[in-house]
Amino acid sequence: MQISKPVRKHASPADRQRILQAYRHTPLSQREFASQVGISVATLNQWRKQSAAPPLPERPQFVALPNLLPNPTPGPIYRLVFPSGLALEVRHGFTAQELAMWLQLLPRL
Repeated sequence: MQISKPVRKHASPADRQRILQAYRHTPLSQREFASQVGISVATLNQWRKQSAAPPLPERPQFVALPNLLPNPTPGPIYRLVFPSGLALEVRHGFTAQELAMWLQLLPRL
C-alpha cells in the first residue's frame, strides 16, 4: 500500500490578501479560522507576519537631488582670428553694441 502526501495548494497574493482580510473581521480563533479556509495555523501566522512587513521596493527608487554645481559657461558662438594672431570670441548674450566697442579697440592694439 502506497501512502500519498496531500497536495499543497499555493495561494496567489490576491487570495492571501482576501483570506487575511476575512481573518481580521472574524470572531473565530486562529485554529478555527485556519481550519475553515483550509490552511494551517502556521501558514496563517506566516502570512500575517509577511503582510505586516513593509514591502521591499522592486527596484531602486529615484531620488531627485539639486544641482549644486555652477552652471557651465557655454563655449563661444563666434571666434574671430585676425592675421596678427589676436582672437576675439563672442559668446551668447553679447550685444551688437558691445561687439562694436571691441572692434573699435582693435586698431589700437
